[in-house]
Amino acid sequence: MESDREYAIAAMDALASMQFVEESLRMYLIRVYALVRKRLNDDVGFSLDYPDVEKDSLGTLIGKFQTHSNSEGLIQTLMSLPRERNFLAHESFLLREEQYKNSSHLDALHERAKKAKARADKCFREVLVEVARLDSLLK
Repeated sequence: MESDREYAIAAMDALASMQFVEESLRMYLIRVYALVRKRLNDDVGFSLDYPDVEKDSLGTLIGKFQTHSNSEGLIQTLMSLPRERNFLAHESFLLREEQYKNSSHLDALHERAKKAKARADKCFREVLVEVARLDSLLK
C-alpha cells in the first residue's frame, strides 16, 4: 500500500523528468539550427534559435524533433510522453477524498508515475546522445 505522500513524490519526480526531456529537446533543436547556420555559411539567412523553441510545449518540441531526427524508436517513445505529462501536470493531484483513501487506486497511480518517469528518463538519456552527436558535427 502506497501512501498519498509517496504517490505525490513519485508524481513530482515523474513531472520533473518530463521537464528534463523538454529542455533536452530544446538543446537538440538549437544545435540543429546552429548546424544549419554553419552549413549555409551565411549564403542564406537563417535565424531560428532558442527563443523560437523556448516556450514550446512538449508535444510541439517532439513534432519539431521528429522533423529533424531519424531516430524512429526514440520518436515513438517520445510521442507517448505528452499524455502522461499532461496527466501529471493537470490531473495527478486532483483526486477525490475516496481516491486518496483507496490504497489500490493510489498503488496504481504510483505505478503509473514510476513508469512515466522511467520512460522520460530513458528519452532524456537518448536525446542527450543525439545532442552529443550534433555537438561533434558542429566542431
